[in-house]
Amino acid sequence: DHAVVRGLERSSGDGTIGIVAKALGGRLRMSIVDSGAGIVPEPEGDGIRSIRQRLEALYGGDAMLALQRRDDRATEAVLELPLEARERLDDPPVDAR
Repeated sequence: DHAVVRGLERSSGDGTIGIVAKALGGRLRMSIVDSGAGIVPEPEGDGIRSIRQRLEALYGGDAMLALQRRDDRATEAVLELPLEARERLDDPPVDAR
């Protein structure tokens, strides 16, 4: 929803959102790109900070969220997670299949 609220809603005219998900080397990599207003240089907001805190609580250092500008207007959010589920962070990986 961040791509819609922060990206497309703030832009004039039509826009697009592209979503790609791939399994790479035991990890899930999701990329969401919007053609909206672009990233505004500002301190990280409460929503992004909350997502990072939840990722840390669930996956420790094994998850990643990055936001980057792709060109003058496009913004890309990349989320990487392990494909293997864990009951708790201190448990060994469990096959999620």
